[in-house]
Amino acid sequence: MLIIKGLLGGVFQVAVLALFLIVPAGLVPGGTWLWERALIFLAVYGVILEIVIVVFAVKVPDSLRARLEMRASGGQSHGEFRGHRT
Repeated sequence: MLIIKGLLGGVFQVAVLALFLIVPAGLVPGGTWLWERALIFLAVYGVILEIVIVVFAVKVPDSLRARLEMRASGGQSHGEFRGHRT
């Protein structure tokens, strides 16, 4: 179950990155939705990301589990930095 959750998270991450790369490229005057370099980058990044997720799931599952369930700490959500409130 952990590996499936990790792989789906990786696909979601690549999809969000694609949204931020491809959509603006298609909206600029003279731009194209088929930006070849961005598509190659996304493919390579996605493959490497999924490989790393599988390796983490096999070698250090606790680390992957913690990363997938990562939440902002109390200090981050309340604007604290090194013990000081803003």
